[in-house]
Amino acid sequence: MASQILSILQLNIPNLKSVYLQVDMNFDNRSAAPFAITHKLCRDILKIFEDANGCLIAPDDDLSSIHLIINEQMMCEKDFQEFLNVQRIFVKFTTKCDSLAIDKCLRYTFFYWMEERGWCKMNFSAFEPHCVSSGEVFMKFSAELVKAYPFEEWLLDHIDRFRDDREVSKRISARWVTCLPNLGKGRIVKMYRQIPESSPFQNYTQMKSYWKNTYGYILPANPPDTYYDVVFQDKTMLYPFFCVLPTPPQPIPYKKDTDRLANALQEFLKDFRQITRRTLDAQISGKS
Repeated sequence: MASQILSILQLNIPNLKSVYLQVDMNFDNRSAAPFAITHKLCRDILKIFEDANGCLIAPDDDLSSIHLIINEQMMCEKDFQEFLNVQRIFVKFTTKCDSLAIDKCLRYTFFYWMEERGWCKMNFSAFEPHCVSSGEVFMKFSAELVKAYPFEEWLLDHIDRFRDDREVSKRISARWVTCLPNLGKGRIVKMYRQIPESSPFQNYTQMKSYWKNTYGYILPANPPDTYYDVVFQDKTMLYPFFCVLPTPPQPIPYKKDTDRLANALQEFLKDFRQITRRTLDAQISGKS
């Protein structure tokens, strides 16, 4: 594994506020997909401020509120206030900003910044930012070569595979899998040739839009050959096969400390330095 710890930002904490926003989940049937809604709203807010000084943001675990770190003056901007009104989002309360809030919101915002450079998140445990009380932000960056491959139909037992092209859906023996992007574990229980009528997605275009707005993933242009129903506790979600893994990504230890890892890390850091100019009231510390 190749690693570096860098001082990446200097934030003026006294000029920042922690704002807690409440999303009206009864509006426009939002309660049917609270996770997707809060994540999309976070992305929309980041988009509003990306041409200004930016902001830091993260959806809360209750799936109905959003934690925003922002310069107090920017809260009054007309475009932002109009957005809150149209989207039925209300300010619950505002508090002083602290380093713990910055750590939380930077984890989420970080990957939004990097998506335009082609980087996507796969679990949040891969990096840990740390903001000290003075406002200086440190982050450890690591590169590791791993083995990961999608769960294709041929990995199923013979009895669970489609018999011919006429078979469009099939219930299969439950099998544990790992799903992108958070590497959560669930069980596949059914597979389809096409998106079923029972799915919340009417077509593959809607599915691609969901993954882009919720996770920042750009799925392949063409529809997959296979979709899976994956059960997580009491919920079932439909996945394209290439977002389902038979096992979590596995490190390849005999490839460690290669030039490939070092080059990948430097490429990532180059993109990161170019994109961090969008953070609010921030200056690149220049320590690298």
